[in-house]
Amino acid sequence: MLMELLENVLPSKKELEDFEFTQAFSAIGKKTFCLNARQIENANGDELILLAIEDITYRRKVEEGLVEAERLLSESRERLKFAVDSAGLGTWDYDPQTNELHWDKRCKQILAWYRRAILICHRFTCLFIRMTGKRLNKK
Repeated sequence: MLMELLENVLPSKKELEDFEFTQAFSAIGKKTFCLNARQIENANGDELILLAIEDITYRRKVEEGLVEAERLLSESRERLKFAVDSAGLGTWDYDPQTNELHWDKRCKQILAWYRRAILICHRFTCLFIRMTGKRLNKK
């Protein structure tokens, strides 16, 4: 297959760019290569093939790993959203680079409830102090 590709480069003056192929070797295992070829002429007018072969096995493994990591991250986000929604919790996110704080709808609802509870407690405390103060003054 590779020989046929290279034999077609000279007669038709084609270029072969970014052709990927995988080869299994008994000693080193399966490898993925990227091949580029082009016809050139030397000073004597002889037609030659300039061939560049790059081992891209590691690059492909990294790309495959990134795809898998993105898939797992997406699944994890879905599970987290389900858990947060099921528990009635809210979430927030702080970006230290922009100094921005983002709250989701539920988190804002919880904060509003908390603020109302604080306000109610404050009013109750003030009322209690006034009533207690009046009792102390009467004695």
